[in-house]
Amino acid sequence: MVSGLAAGLADLDVDVRVLMPRYGWVNASGMYRIPRPIACEVGSNEFWTAVYEASLPSHPRVPVYFVDRLDMFDRDFIYGPNSGGYEDNDLRFALLSAAAFAVSRTLRWTPHVFHAHDWPTAPVAELLRYRERISGFAESKSVLTVHNPAHSGPDGKRVAPRPLEPFSEDSHSMPQPPGSGNGAGSVMPAGGEATRDSPSLVRGIASSDRIVFVSPSFADEVMRPGRGFGLEDTLHARRDAIHGILNGVDYRRWNPSADSFLPVQYDIDTLEKREIVRRALMREFGMPVDRGRPVIGMIARLDEQKGFRELLDRNTGSLEPLLKQNRFAFVVLGSGHDEFEQRLRELAHRYRNVGVALRFDERLAHMIEGGSDFFLMPSRYEPCGLNQIYSLRYGSIPIVSETGGLKDTIHDLSEDAGEGTGIVIRKNDPEQIKEAIERALALWQRGPRVLNAVRQRGMRERFSTEEMAKRYRTLYESTAQLEGEPADLRSSRALR
Repeated sequence: MVSGLAAGLADLDVDVRVLMPRYGWVNASGMYRIPRPIACEVGSNEFWTAVYEASLPSHPRVPVYFVDRLDMFDRDFIYGPNSGGYEDNDLRFALLSAAAFAVSRTLRWTPHVFHAHDWPTAPVAELLRYRERISGFAESKSVLTVHNPAHSGPDGKRVAPRPLEPFSEDSHSMPQPPGSGNGAGSVMPAGGEATRDSPSLVRGIASSDRIVFVSPSFADEVMRPGRGFGLEDTLHARRDAIHGILNGVDYRRWNPSADSFLPVQYDIDTLEKREIVRRALMREFGMPVDRGRPVIGMIARLDEQKGFRELLDRNTGSLEPLLKQNRFAFVVLGSGHDEFEQRLRELAHRYRNVGVALRFDERLAHMIEGGSDFFLMPSRYEPCGLNQIYSLRYGSIPIVSETGGLKDTIHDLSEDAGEGTGIVIRKNDPEQIKEAIERALALWQRGPRVLNAVRQRGMRERFSTEEMAKRYRTLYESTAQLEGEPADLRSSRALR
């Protein structure tokens, strides 16, 4: 999302720059190394780091700065193994956040808006509000995009900016909303204030000038009782600062008429060529090639959020009873919890109409989008989701839960299939998922003419990075104008 947004903003003449860690797999050869290391204050410690500069591959006019501390970022996992995060994640990502300001000082420019994403860089907003606005960034503002509020990150005991121990009303802690309390499961103190004990994401939400969720519907959902992932108090305290902006996709990369990963390219007028991709997909998974049965595909992280409990539970799961009927082929690509991986292996061993690839594989992901007849996303919640948008573009009819970005992008088919772009699961439970798949199988029986009409409607839909960038630019402009003169985002101010 970040690279697509940055490229889209650059096309709108916004002066946008990206900061990220130099993970071990990022090759620095050919990059420009900023001559002197920079100092980053993290809590009571000072860390020094080298910084490399390159450009965004998809848009050479966008500089990308890499924080070069391999002791912190050259590891087997970005955040930690599936069983948990690294113990020093607070220090690692507080360093990255502090580097945003240190790099700006080194380059002698300062942005109108610092845009952070999720808990790893949420400390950017906290640092700006409590420390950096008296250190040369008085006119800068912050935007925090929350992609997945279920992950709130480590606390700030070691890294929160001094001298706020804890935050107080005098240091701009958030006001208590009327009638708020410390609800069950809350990670906030009563009233929505953030303290050093609060997780990174909570401190960021409490500190940011604007907070964005990655779809309008999800921005509404998290404000409902019991749907805010323990963030209810602080979200209600900041309700006037919350926005929903749908993520977009790069249609240059996801385009079936120019996709080199597919054995044959096709477009809205040559849908008959999808059958070639479909056959190749079934052969890849070692399945009998059968034109009489649809292929239902999934690409997902294997965890409960994505609906795998409802699909795979041995007693109540919806998938195996349907597989026994042998009316469709099922292919899944992804990795995650051992329980779900093992269950999928069992199903693949038991049924010839199941294909499983427990890995990340970009080529195979494109093949599943291009070769499946339906694409299943039975998520418990989905902040935005992108695969349903890819599926629309590739003519794979989505079967999705009615949540978040899935709700904003997929319109349920009418009874005669004359309107709508997919099949909506009204409630995320095994029976409702089973009924949605039954609807897909009934649609398949109506033949190519009806199926292709649905596919063509979906292929005409557009949810682009360009539109996303326009919405973010509007938000940046309004945020930067909270005080003072209108902002010119084409160039950053000189650092004073």
